[in-house]
Amino acid sequence: MSMRDLNGKIVYVHNVGAPGISGELDMVMGEPLIIVTLSSRTLMDGWAQVRTNIRKAFFGSTSPIEQFLKTEKVIKTYREYGLENAHKLLVELDNDISDRITYSFAEKYANNSQPEKASRFNL
Repeated sequence: MSMRDLNGKIVYVHNVGAPGISGELDMVMGEPLIIVTLSSRTLMDGWAQVRTNIRKAFFGSTSPIEQFLKTEKVIKTYREYGLENAHKLLVELDNDISDRITYSFAEKYANNSQPEKASRFNL
């Protein structure tokens, strides 16, 4: 369990996951608010996106939320329009993306026998 400050709200967070499943429990200190997210998807196959948007709806935007959303935008641009366009976007965003998330996607390409995409993905 960890504690996070989300725009002045102290949130106790506990997450779990295994291949094909993810879940998180957010308990807001001093408020009668508990948020539970459960998914039959792994972290970067949909669950983190849902969790991020739920947190943004309840707590507003934070730097980690915006960084996650920017990273998603770069990944989508890479997939749909290629490396050159993704690199241009990355420059526009002042390289303010999550290395951990980009590494996760590069690893996915590597595990799916697409090493050329994995190496290029490390923008």
